[in-house]
Amino acid sequence: MLAALLLLALAAAPAEEPEPAEPPPGVWVLAGARPWSECQAYEDEAARRLRAGLPRGDERPLIRQWRARVQACPQVPTALVLLARLELASPAGFDPSVELGEGIGALVETHRRQHEEILGWLAAAEREAERRGEAAPPQTAYLMAFASVGLGRRRDAAAHLERARAAGDVEGWRLDTLEAVIRIGDGDLERALRLANRARGHATTSGRTTTTYVLALALDRSGSIAAARSLVAQIRSRESRPLGVLESLLPIHERLYLLALEQEARGHASSAFFIWKAYLERPEVEGPERAQVERRLRELRPEPSLAGS
Repeated sequence: MLAALLLLALAAAPAEEPEPAEPPPGVWVLAGARPWSECQAYEDEAARRLRAGLPRGDERPLIRQWRARVQACPQVPTALVLLARLELASPAGFDPSVELGEGIGALVETHRRQHEEILGWLAAAEREAERRGEAAPPQTAYLMAFASVGLGRRRDAAAHLERARAAGDVEGWRLDTLEAVIRIGDGDLERALRLANRARGHATTSGRTTTTYVLALALDRSGSIAAARSLVAQIRSRESRPLGVLESLLPIHERLYLLALEQEARGHASSAFFIWKAYLERPEVEGPERAQVERRLRELRPEPSLAGS
């Protein structure tokens, strides 16, 4: 009887509550970052900066700051994309009046290393976003297309650009400008002209110079050299980097081409002559462009001096 009563009492007693399960690890724990609160703050600030756009001016202090933050928290997708964007806005520059010849080779290597590093950051941002089950930060595909153009990888750039158009997080005129540059490189000049015209028509005030240069480049490659010179001559740039973002977007040999065209448009035949020569020395220059520039060099060749005759 006593045993039966004890069994009934045990059956009626409430079961012990299980120990509460520990919360699942957050993204920063999984990524191995410490401290997580600091990394989260960087992520939030980078997202705000990406939405606000780049400041106008010297990006180098910001680049140093965000490089340090990415080293401390290497798995912050927005910080990686922001750093890529800052680097693309601060390309390696050169003065064509003093840095032609051997200096171009060093510039090409600096440009290549910078753009390879940028693509590495952007790929890491995509991988981490995918691991979290999230979309990549805004502009990631666009910036990958941008950096790929700078390396002359037009096929990769076109694939990234298609993804950027699908994402819809970059203005249409920027996408058209980028595609126009890709089409120029491919020799699809009819399509390039349509895109460049549309980009220039829809560009903001700050993008007007860039789109004008790209349209002039498309016109020049199409054989409308006088129209291209006239368009470039209309640009009145007081900036220390007259080509602006094109210094980062274009491969170095294409930058030389545009600089030579600009010198022609401004009536500086001697400067144009030496920049065209530097352009022809680049191994990346293809046959049709080489033949066209050789004809222009013959037209621009300085007259022999009459001294001593």
